[in-house]
Amino acid sequence: MDKLAFICSCAIDTIKDGGSVLIPMNRIGNFLKTLEHISVLLESSTLKVPIYVISSIAEELLSYTNIIPEWLCKERQEKEPCIVFSPHWSLRLGPTVHLLHRWCQDERSLLVLDNEVNPEIALLPFKPMAMKVLQCSFLSGIK
Repeated sequence: MDKLAFICSCAIDTIKDGGSVLIPMNRIGNFLKTLEHISVLLESSTLKVPIYVISSIAEELLSYTNIIPEWLCKERQEKEPCIVFSPHWSLRLGPTVHLLHRWCQDERSLLVLDNEVNPEIALLPFKPMAMKVLQCSFLSGIK
């Protein structure tokens, strides 16, 4: 199984278990490939899960791909599992911090981290954590 398929299958399994998925990414190409693959898997399943993209350029970026972004609202964050792509893979800035504080104690949820991130240091402010963490390399791209 290739990296992309593995990441996406872990995300789908997490959603099936009632958890949410947080994927901080800073490479647009990898983000688009992952978004497309997860969308295809969700469409072929019976799962109805919102996918959110948090980025200052998300609306412009997604308009080029003919996708209309949805933005996080408090009611949806609290009531239903979702998949969130966010910037700042360092886990120190922006909405990623808020979402990690919200989900870090949920053993059903998943955080996908790039191998370049040292999890011991990056996750220190969020400990103790029950959330699952999957590390993979996005450096060479996702195939």
